Amino acid sequence: MTPRPYQVEAIETIDSGWALFPRQILTSHTGSGKTYMGSVLAANEVRQGGRVLWLCNRNELVRQAVGALEEVTEAAVGVEQAEQKSEGEPVVVGCVPSMVRRLGDQGFTMVIADECHFLPSESYSRVVNHYVGLPNEINNGVFPARAKLLGLTATPGREDKKELGIYFDRIGYQYGIPEGIRDQWIPPIRYERLDVAIDVDGVRTVEGEFDANQLAERLHPVFEEVVKVLADKLKSGHKTIIFVPLIEQSKILAGRLAERGIHAMHVDGGTPDVDRILDNFRVTEPKSEGSVDCLVNSQLVSFGVDLPCTDTLVFLKPVKSKVWYQQALGRGIRMYPGKEYLRVLDFVWLSAKGELMTPFSLTVGAHAAEEAERIAKENPEVGYAEAVEQATAMVEHRSYIAEFEHAILVARNKKERFPVLLDARMYAVLSGDKELALYEPGFGWERGKPTEKQLAALDRFKIDRRTVETQGYASKLLGRLIVMKNSNKPTAKGLYWLARMGVADPWKYTREEADRMIQEQKEQWAAARERRQLWSAQRR
Repeated sequence: MTPRPYQVEAIETIDSGWALFPRQILTSHTGSGKTYMGSVLAANEVRQGGRVLWLCNRNELVRQAVGALEEVTEAAVGVEQAEQKSEGEPVVVGCVPSMVRRLGDQGFTMVIADECHFLPSESYSRVVNHYVGLPNEINNGVFPARAKLLGLTATPGREDKKELGIYFDRIGYQYGIPEGIRDQWIPPIRYERLDVAIDVDGVRTVEGEFDANQLAERLHPVFEEVVKVLADKLKSGHKTIIFVPLIEQSKILAGRLAERGIHAMHVDGGTPDVDRILDNFRVTEPKSEGSVDCLVNSQLVSFGVDLPCTDTLVFLKPVKSKVWYQQALGRGIRMYPGKEYLRVLDFVWLSAKGELMTPFSLTVGAHAAEEAERIAKENPEVGYAEAVEQATAMVEHRSYIAEFEHAILVARNKKERFPVLLDARMYAVLSGDKELALYEPGFGWERGKPTEKQLAALDRFKIDRRTVETQGYASKLLGRLIVMKNSNKPTAKGLYWLARMGVADPWKYTREEADRMIQEQKEQWAAARERRQLWSAQRR
């Protein structure tokens, strides 16, 4: 196979970073070839005389990993799963539930954690901790690794990064949906909410998802309306996959759509001729007897089914699980001749509590995802990547403005004209550094405590060391302080004074301009004070 340019770049970037970062994450969207990239990195390790453990947290992923590793590494691959045991092979694929019962000294020099977003689970982290060494608590970000650790995952969100930052040193390479669309490896995505409202208020949550039986009950009152809307949307012969809560409901929906002229078929694990149905779905030539344009299912085609001709996905169920949604979306984001874009059709879910997944929420957080959906709806010509970029910038700007307004309010309400030491977050906001003001520690050393050298430097800049909790923040803060000093911008004290005076964007002024404005304000305050004293004396 000829690797894609981003795959070559990812492999080279990860390989070149091992000396400084023994624990790295390779993150890319579903269908981007993470297994292939991981296999090449495993092959590189084996060629250097190392031994690799590839961890899977689900049984069905073991066979897939073995096949890829055998092809790419051209080495013997052992398996640790149920009754199967490895016999000293240079590469071993281990299922986490089996590996956690077989911990020992097996000389692994690299551990590859597939679906590493599950690493925080007790069994997964126990296996990785045994072979690599993970900290029980961060100690200044320094903890030597016994083996290299490579994590594979689809693009992690903000919360994922916060959790995974405990286990990894950095994201070595990231290639998400916006990059895939930009480079034309995946089709543009068009997201649309159909005008059918479904009330899910009171539907209980089971293992993080809405209860399928209760959800199906909520669909009954609007079922005929759903059929009508879908039949109209799908009548032009799109290759469509519909996800519904229950198998019985899937069968009924497929039948009702077929009555309206849609070549729809239900599929589930018990369908006797499922392979024939899937093959007929893959046929894109002019319609013939038995052709299938629409697959209706509950779970079957969300994992491990290759249907690249799919150009429409319908979610007749609200989804909370990012992992499940990524896999389901993966059925449609592969390129195919004649496929101009992927259509994702959703419904209006009333009273849904908690974040529901959309294509946008795979890339950004909940607030930005809502903004991206609004932007895409109001401006149909705006693509997925552009909507995400605009929404992210908009949400970050709002957050920064809120922080800035709060800092101004605090400064103006303080009794002392200038505190002995300035709060670090207030300085970050007043200095105009949006990235610093919204900073959260990421991986490895960034999460450690500030060094004594950093704290001493902060003292010299009159920054309250008690308000700087991590080494990464201290590093970025000191960088900003030095830039402001060298570019003749106001000092921390100057910024604070300007904030008290209600000056907008105090970082835009030079030090001389700030000093002049502050001096003029002091003179005005002094004159006002004299007038008050004179008035008081006259009254006496």
